[in-house]
Amino acid sequence: MQMEFHRSRPGAAFCNGKVILFRSGEIIVIRQWPQIMAWRKTATQGWRAWRPQLPPRLVRLKEPQINNGRNREQHPLQLGSSDDNALDPWAKIKMLRQRRFAEAAWQFSRPIPEAVRRMVRTFNQSQYEMLQAAAAIPYAMQLYHSNPALLFALIRNDQFFIAPPRERLAASRRWILHKQHDIAAWLGFPEDAAKICVKILARLSPQDIRIHRLWWLRRMLADSDLRKLFAFAPRIDATVIGFVWDLKEILNARLAGKLVARLDSKALLQARMIGRDIVRMWRLLERPWPPAKKICGINAMEELHYDLWRNCERRARNSGLEIRLLEKPLPEWPDIELLGTTREIVAEGEEMNHCVASYICEMTSGAKPILLYRVRWPERATLRLSKAGEMWRIAELRCHRNQEPSPETFEFVKTWLNETQDMVADQSRVDFEIDPELCPF
Repeated sequence: MQMEFHRSRPGAAFCNGKVILFRSGEIIVIRQWPQIMAWRKTATQGWRAWRPQLPPRLVRLKEPQINNGRNREQHPLQLGSSDDNALDPWAKIKMLRQRRFAEAAWQFSRPIPEAVRRMVRTFNQSQYEMLQAAAAIPYAMQLYHSNPALLFALIRNDQFFIAPPRERLAASRRWILHKQHDIAAWLGFPEDAAKICVKILARLSPQDIRIHRLWWLRRMLADSDLRKLFAFAPRIDATVIGFVWDLKEILNARLAGKLVARLDSKALLQARMIGRDIVRMWRLLERPWPPAKKICGINAMEELHYDLWRNCERRARNSGLEIRLLEKPLPEWPDIELLGTTREIVAEGEEMNHCVASYICEMTSGAKPILLYRVRWPERATLRLSKAGEMWRIAELRCHRNQEPSPETFEFVKTWLNETQDMVADQSRVDFEIDPELCPF
């Protein structure tokens, strides 16, 4: 099959039992169920075996609606109109690509059992590996129904060893016949508490399962106090795992357990952000790490945060250094203003009563690109942007005393970020990113 890059456009096609994904600078071919395999070719490398990240809509649950022989999926480009001529030429091209992709996805998904399709779509990571495992490993679906996190870790066993097994699928096929606590012990979870670890893993929903979170859990479950925390926690999800992992070195395990039990996800997320600020400011002030004594109460946590914030602010005032912007700032709007000097940042922290001034140390050293903005509408807030690849993302958006902003404020800031990045890049629309671990919405 001859495929040249200057002729390929982004999209998908189905041919001879394979789906072909055309992307910028690469072509990926995935063979149909049940012989799931994939290959990749780039402009500089020939065909080789590959484990791709499946597009979210590739494994379809039902056939797309067909009207007059063409796919009539509902999507924003249709604008509620059935007449394609009402669209501009670029919108027609995008609509045609989406229709072709939907048809190719349905042809690829049709032989896959519906139960397997539903299983694969519950995961937000490693969907290709899960699909391949369902086809190649007996009893994979049974383990999924009882413990999806353990199945995920078993299929991705190459990520849990310094010297991973040479044949990942062969090792999974061999170990899936063992008891669950034996599988957990083989993957590096504490052997003396493997049965407890299995019960904890079974409480994770597939949407919250990520490789890094399983790494964190494995490390934390080796500690008896943290293991007890997770065993008695009313829920175990992404927010709880991230909270305990980030603050395990400064929070007493009993206090962490109380916070997990009493706070909802939004309040726990805010406590996590305060804790991360404490860790960051502690290290900025070059104090001995880890702290000799862990925090045992909420009031002590707030007092320590306040003390560190004031010390960072005092250091910024006395240093006499001005911040260095490593990147060209994004254009301002009337209600979104750049905080471009040390004095402006200190004044913002005093007005909003939060620790934004602690970022001055990082900005004066030029350690990493950070932009700070004052948001005046629809409510008063402070915005921090960080660089993710070639684009800026919302790292933090906080109101007075670190309160969460309203959804309207978030939408306003996202619109500004999207439009200003378009203006700077002078290209088609660039989607903004929000840190999924810290976004409250």
